[in-house]
Amino acid sequence: MNGAQQLQVLSTLPVRRMSILLLARLLIQERWRKLQVQYGWAARLSICLVLAMATWMLASVSVSLVRAATQEQIAEVFNRLLAIWIIAGTVTGKDLTWHVRLERLLFFPLSFQRLFGSSLFFALLTFPLTLGLCVLEICVLVKSSGTIAWLAALPAFILLVWGARAIISLIRTALFRSGALTRSIRYMLWLLIACLAISIVLLDHYNLSSALPGYHCARIFLGIDPFEHLLPLGIAAALLIAADYVVQHDLVYSGITGPLGFRTSRKTAGRFLLLRPSTSRVLWRISLLGWLRNRNALLLLIWGALYGFGYTYFTKVGSQMYFVGFCWMVLIFHSYLRGNLLGVDNRAVWVYYRLPIRIDDAIRAKNSALSFVQMVMVGGVLLSPVLRETRGMTTPIDWIGILSFACCGILLGEIFGSYFSVLHPEPIERSSLYSGGTTPGAFLVPVLQTVILAILIVPGAVARRNLGDVPAGILFVSVPVVLLVVRNAVLR
Repeated sequence: MNGAQQLQVLSTLPVRRMSILLLARLLIQERWRKLQVQYGWAARLSICLVLAMATWMLASVSVSLVRAATQEQIAEVFNRLLAIWIIAGTVTGKDLTWHVRLERLLFFPLSFQRLFGSSLFFALLTFPLTLGLCVLEICVLVKSSGTIAWLAALPAFILLVWGARAIISLIRTALFRSGALTRSIRYMLWLLIACLAISIVLLDHYNLSSALPGYHCARIFLGIDPFEHLLPLGIAAALLIAADYVVQHDLVYSGITGPLGFRTSRKTAGRFLLLRPSTSRVLWRISLLGWLRNRNALLLLIWGALYGFGYTYFTKVGSQMYFVGFCWMVLIFHSYLRGNLLGVDNRAVWVYYRLPIRIDDAIRAKNSALSFVQMVMVGGVLLSPVLRETRGMTTPIDWIGILSFACCGILLGEIFGSYFSVLHPEPIERSSLYSGGTTPGAFLVPVLQTVILAILIVPGAVARRNLGDVPAGILFVSVPVVLLVVRNAVLR
């Protein structure tokens, strides 16, 4: 019996015969069918073997590090891993758990409470989480002599997974789908996220590490009153899950299923588009709104600008190379999108061919709008030496050099992006296996950009050291001018 026949049978079942086990069987079989269509048995076997080998290597390395680690070091590792997990899950939408689309299961004779509760258990049924649990249990057996820590590590791991999943779900709902929520739920969600962020900053500032989850996980890991430390983890996870339940209930029954992305009112968007209208200006503004509606581009913009400024400002970096490295980092973030500038519009790309413009003008507007987004991120990195005196960024030649580097990176991205967008426009689809960062253009654009920037740094450093400020400044200015000429020739 295939999936369609099972759905037909399920729809005829009386309410009293429907159970969570039957739903779990159906979902697992459907997931297995999709994996067979996408990968095939050879690819799945290869992936499992690679992940198993990686887990074995990670476990061996972790065991050697854990033997000599103190409780404070273990707690710091847990806190850092949890922070990386939440940041990566927020940016990419992949938090290593199985996400069940609740709005597609509403026709089953089950209450939303049971559907949401079952989704929590389905979330744990992934191969990466299973391997992560194996690594954790091996480290617990090595570090702790008793069996209590080994037994308590499993519920602690589950609570961490559920807590991280709830936080990522709340943040991504606030960023991408808050327009589907009622006003009271939306305000409650933003207030909760603000309180969480303020609490974490205050706890870290006043060194109250005992209130962070890493402290409790380390005590459980070492077998020191493990069940006593499971209680605060359970309370925190329960509160986050309860908040996520309220938000998801309101979201699912709103009737809006797709991601909303960056939302503006029609009146505001109309005023922005028609302010001093001309063909090039309106096209550029349409392109800018398109990038801001793209969830990956928007998240990378926010992350690149805030992290670049926060790190350089609060750590008080004292070298120009730090700013060069951060400028390169924020420029690389969006480079994969230049592999096909029109591909992010997906099925709406035909609109450009209906407009009374050349397709070259659309590509030029897309390039320019994405370059503006990258300039905002570079501005966030360079805001730190503007607000406070920073060593390595005090003379005009220092500023000319770093601005020349940033302009060269942006222009190189525009040149290579135009080439691949016109001659090799690979599709960029969220539902496609070979999409986004896996296309040839998305891979080659950042690689070529990085290689050429690395080559340009060497003569720039030599000129800065051996020549005077004026010849070095002329050299720094001339390189972006040459690239600007090349870009205009490519886009002509």
